[in-house]
Amino acid sequence: MTKADEKAGCIWLPNFLKYNPPESPNVVKAWVQADDLIPECNLKTRVLQDAKDFLEGFSKPYQEAFPEAFEKASLNQEQEQEQEQEQEQEQESPLGPPTGDPPEASDEPPPEREVFDYWREKLGKTGKTKLTSDRRRKIQARLREGYTVADLKQAVDGILKSPHHMGHNDRSQRYDDIELICRGGAKVEHFMDLASGEGKAPASQFSGSRAARGGEL
Repeated sequence: MTKADEKAGCIWLPNFLKYNPPESPNVVKAWVQADDLIPECNLKTRVLQDAKDFLEGFSKPYQEAFPEAFEKASLNQEQEQEQEQEQEQEQESPLGPPTGDPPEASDEPPPEREVFDYWREKLGKTGKTKLTSDRRRKIQARLREGYTVADLKQAVDGILKSPHHMGHNDRSQRYDDIELICRGGAKVEHFMDLASGEGKAPASQFSGSRAARGGEL
């Protein structure tokens, strides 16, 4: 005789324990490992109840081993679920406070949006230019590294002082995307230096061989 839950892909043999009884209470405790392999379904409840009923014919140590083992497993599962929820919340709000009271509502835009809007205005981008996921990730990555919103705005000002990036190259192509500016810490610092007059802008023309090798880096 078998019991099955086709949707869950689970099959239970009620007489299995009759022909394979546990040799000790430790074996009963080890059933928890098998329980982890059973998919969540109504049949799983039936399996656990059958196992519990079967142990009524055994001595007290066997009967006590069953709830002890499964109570611990249930507690561990709850703790794991709580940890997963906390991790998901941290990932959803990488720039927000990890603990404590939620921040008060504010009319100020998120820092990545403030940087993006500044770049779009300074570079004369149209309203069709969107804060894509790639642009957002690059800005957030630099903010997490410790660069401030003011630093990234200064880097935006710096790229305006680079003729090469503004299109004065033998491809007549602009390389001014916020992704480029925030590609890495070195890029941010390079453009910040240009803005402050401490850096040196690239030559306004590529050499022919360099242009052939693939353009802007």
